[in-house]
Amino acid sequence: MPYNTNELKVLLTEHKELRNHINENKNHQIKMFTIVISALGIIYGIIFAYDKAHDLILIIPLIFLTLGLRFQYEKYGIWIIGNYLMQIEG
Repeated sequence: MPYNTNELKVLLTEHKELRNHINENKNHQIKMFTIVISALGIIYGIIFAYDKAHDLILIIPLIFLTLGLRFQYEKYGIWIIGNYLMQIEG
């Protein structure tokens, strides 16, 4: 199915923007992962430094649950965009 020049420009522009969106999501996930590792380091540092701070361990599953759900949401969005890009490329 041949495309005319305008349709091809639109498809290429859309493809470029969606690729940029995927790359932004990857960078966002890397930043969130860095924040999680930093937060865990701080929490464990406080727990080991103070005897009465052992209750902070209860926060860790909550952190992982919320960020895990956020990661899944972003991965699902990337999956949808990836499928659409494969259809465009086809």
